Amino acid sequence: MIGYVANSERNEVAVFRRCDATAAVVDVDENAPGYQLIPVGQLPSEIESTTLGCRVLTANAGSCDLTLLDGLGIAAIALQAESPEQVAPSSLVSKLIPLRSDGLPLGARPGALVTAPLDLSTAISSAPDPVGGDDGFDDGQCQDDAEGSAWVTFPTCQLLAELELSTGRLLQSRQFVTQPDGSVDVVDAGIA
Repeated sequence: MIGYVANSERNEVAVFRRCDATAAVVDVDENAPGYQLIPVGQLPSEIESTTLGCRVLTANAGSCDLTLLDGLGIAAIALQAESPEQVAPSSLVSKLIPLRSDGLPLGARPGALVTAPLDLSTAISSAPDPVGGDDGFDDGQCQDDAEGSAWVTFPTCQLLAELELSTGRLLQSRQFVTQPDGSVDVVDAGIA
């Protein structure tokens, strides 16, 4: 079993392995000098993985973006299933910028996040698989095209949005508007 810990002081994610007696933090690039962790955006404040750990997502409050990690590739390195020469750890990391409907960055700091189960996601890439069932997985394995989505809060905008993990575009959103009497209205903000 492996797990992830966000280190907001160094803008990195550490991978740890619990399958051995030491429960050690994994050096993801043994060929590089020093102890290597996974670099992500600035101030990773939240971290979440998809159901089977196929993707790991961090919300980076300092850089107003998210980082998407290839959970299977990192697990292969952590469990030493592949030689470090075969996979460059940097190839397992991608930046995800939340995009408005006009294609411009949302430009707001992400807060809390939760990945959506594939059967509840509105992302096009998470359409049901006619062969392997409607869960986006075939016999318990991740499919490359079953990225899905995540719900992310943007506290400064009082916004909750569903983001497509393959593109970063907003799929839908809700804005929480506080009224003068203290009540809160939930407004469908569309795709911003």
